[in-house]
Amino acid sequence: MQNRTRPNARDHYRSRLDDLREAMQPDEFGDTRTHELPLSIERETTYRVVLGTGGPHDEVRLSINAHGEVTGGSYLRVWGLDRDTCDLDTSEAQEWADALSLEVGQ
Repeated sequence: MQNRTRPNARDHYRSRLDDLREAMQPDEFGDTRTHELPLSIERETTYRVVLGTGGPHDEVRLSINAHGEVTGGSYLRVWGLDRDTCDLDTSEAQEWADALSLEVGQ
């Protein structure tokens, strides 16, 4: 059995960036290979809701897509050197957007 190591995300990210740069370079006819990469470019807005900055710091981040739909979020809590995060699913993030009366999806 062959021992294979899976590349980590940092290595893979660099490789994909190199692929994109190569695809964007015009060939001898002035054409690029932009049909190969990227598959799509999508705009996403992040709302950062800072809840506390004193001793403990905590915040909620809400992700909104280009159509104004809440797509998810996260909660961050920092106390000294202790840092903890959790992802919010779409319904939890929507609850925060509703509670804050954010005008999304309009």
